[in-house]
Amino acid sequence: MLIGENLHIISKRTKEAIMERDESYVLDNIKKQYENGVKTIDLNIGPAKGKVEGSLKWLIELIGQKYDVDFSLDTTNISEMKEGVSTLKHPEHDF
Repeated sequence: MLIGENLHIISKRTKEAIMERDESYVLDNIKKQYENGVKTIDLNIGPAKGKVEGSLKWLIELIGQKYDVDFSLDTTNISEMKEGVSTLKHPEHDF
């Protein structure tokens, strides 16, 4: 199983894209991973404070509309994690 870790808050450009809700950046990132066999996407949003709050839900909905993938949710923010899990279509397969 390949888990794509290219969408992580540690990258300055990715953090900006998440804060600005840059759909094209995110979808281009996922497209590259998906085309290379990645079917599980790690969504690393760190502590998810400030402009990053609400991003797990946004990312799951955005990516899920276009790609049939599972998700690994990576945050230290319990509220964000709960919201992300409640957004998953098949939580028994994800994270």
